[in-house]
Amino acid sequence: MTRISIGVQSFQPELLEGLGRRHTRQQALRAYEAVRAAGFASVNFDLIFAIPGQTLKGWRADLDEAVSHAPDHISTYCLTFEEDTALFVKLSQGRVRPDVVTETAFYTKRGNGSKRRAMRSMRYPTLRVRATNASTT
Repeated sequence: MTRISIGVQSFQPELLEGLGRRHTRQQALRAYEAVRAAGFASVNFDLIFAIPGQTLKGWRADLDEAVSHAPDHISTYCLTFEEDTALFVKLSQGRVRPDVVTETAFYTKRGNGSKRRAMRSMRYPTLRVRATNASTT
């Protein structure tokens, strides 16, 4: 095992609730501290963007917070609607729906090019971003 990934998803309580996540921001950070204290060599945060109700400002706040804790890696994922989740139920009821325009804005930070360039434009020069929906490590 080379890396521990912590599925933070978001640091914003209302977004975690909307996703049907059972953890809180504080629990995710306690897990991070415990993993660091245990001596794992590499710790990763997983974050999700394009969550219903999420703004670009909120996304940037999540990135700022993640970077402030200095994980070794941050993986970002566009929201997908998975069966057997609270969000999928909302989708099937028509209470939320995918929004490709919003997803694209988050992905490119309003058309500033690739995701990697978008992240650099947000002044995260050392932030490593993986633009996939599956972990390879």
